[in-house]
Amino acid sequence: MPDTISIAALRPGDILLHAGTGEISKLIKWASDSLYSHAALVYAPGLLAEAISGGVHLDQSIAARLADHDEVTRIDVVRPVNGGQPLTGAQVGRLQAAAQALQGRKFALNQMAELGLICV
Repeated sequence: MPDTISIAALRPGDILLHAGTGEISKLIKWASDSLYSHAALVYAPGLLAEAISGGVHLDQSIAARLADHDEVTRIDVVRPVNGGQPLTGAQVGRLQAAAQALQGRKFALNQMAELGLICV
């Protein structure tokens, strides 16, 4: 059985990789030859930075997001390390600044539709 991690144990900088069952998720997994269809960054304790249909958000509650997502078949956590050590505060700060620069940007759903048409 895989290891499990609690929401409280997630750290800023951790990456959550999701596998969904919806049609768009299936298309993403197929086109990318991946087990995953979505990724989110733990932005701050208890909060995600992620691109969703309404744009990039930095204030998604991890607990609420996971409770609200019926179509997820798996979520894996990737914890970046710095030479075997946790990310430094400066490294986490740079990740957070990069996420802030993307806040509000719209998700390219039109490109997903184009990919679907090409695949058909």
